[in-house]
Amino acid sequence: MSKDLRQQPQQNEEMDIGHLFKIIGNLFEKLFASIVRVFQWLYDVLLLVLIHFFKRLKWYVSVAIVGLVIGYFIDKNSDYLYGANMQVQTNYDSARQVYENISYLNQLAAIDRDSVELANRLNISVNEAASIKSFSIEPNIDENDKMKLFSDFRAQLDSLTKSTFTYNDYIDGLTSHSFRTHQIKLVSSDKFVFGKLNRGLEKQLANNIYLDEIRQVTLDNLNRREEILNDQRSAIDSLKNVYLDIRRKESERDRNQPGSGTNLFLAASQKEDNLLIKETELLERRLEIENQKLDLYSNYIENKYIVNIISQFPEAGYGIGKLTDMGKVRIPILLLLITFLIFAVLGLSNYLQKESERLIKTW
Repeated sequence: MSKDLRQQPQQNEEMDIGHLFKIIGNLFEKLFASIVRVFQWLYDVLLLVLIHFFKRLKWYVSVAIVGLVIGYFIDKNSDYLYGANMQVQTNYDSARQVYENISYLNQLAAIDRDSVELANRLNISVNEAASIKSFSIEPNIDENDKMKLFSDFRAQLDSLTKSTFTYNDYIDGLTSHSFRTHQIKLVSSDKFVFGKLNRGLEKQLANNIYLDEIRQVTLDNLNRREEILNDQRSAIDSLKNVYLDIRRKESERDRNQPGSGTNLFLAASQKEDNLLIKETELLERRLEIENQKLDLYSNYIENKYIVNIISQFPEAGYGIGKLTDMGKVRIPILLLLITFLIFAVLGLSNYLQKESERLIKTW
């Protein structure tokens, strides 16, 4: 009897495991069947599409040829567009003014089509101004520049604000005017108008009296700083000459003293050492002043203009037209889509008509 009791749980276990495997097998069978049905449906749809196009191949070929001819004439009568970029760096928080001026030039070129006013502002001919299609501007900055801006900004915050203010918070608060480097884009149908715009456009970027005054004050301060450094250098040179004269006189006096022995020689050496130390400090100070002047010159050049032109427009623009912008590509595709929709609507209409007749007969 004990043997029967031991065999009964074992048989139940085997039955449960077998039942589980049977359920898993059924699930996989249903899954594979569903996948097969999906592929069968896709095959049927593809077959119907191929049959549709094969039956009406002449229609589609005729429509494509007509679209190519129409697109060819459209492209022939349309202007081919050229583009180029100018890189600028804004000083004195002038980015807002630059963006406003570029928006106004784009208004004249793209919306108002006021070629006369645009020609007067850019100092070009009316025909050259008429060839300009648009102006645009955007910040030219990468992730490293954003990180540097955030680092400089974070260094100015107190410890409490630093702990709560994140990089994403800072980036979300930035606008196009927050950056210094920007890219101006120009689109024109005249390939050789770009080089003629450099001088005239530079004058139109930041014509603002307030910015001119800030620029002048900054340059005056830099000039005064240079004068101060020159005065300091002259004072150091004079002091250095005095020390050299003292050394020379001390050396001559020690040599003229009779019976000067080792003690006098050591005393004179100590005096010379003291003077040499002072002279070395003066030379280091003079070198520091020269380095400050080099930085001053760089700062002067960087702030000399309200807007620095990093790179000008090239003498000739480059083609910016894409293949998908060509009429000989877009028109045939558009006509083919319209033809397909017409046949689809006709097919749906016939199907609904047949179903309507069948329902009438059924009722």
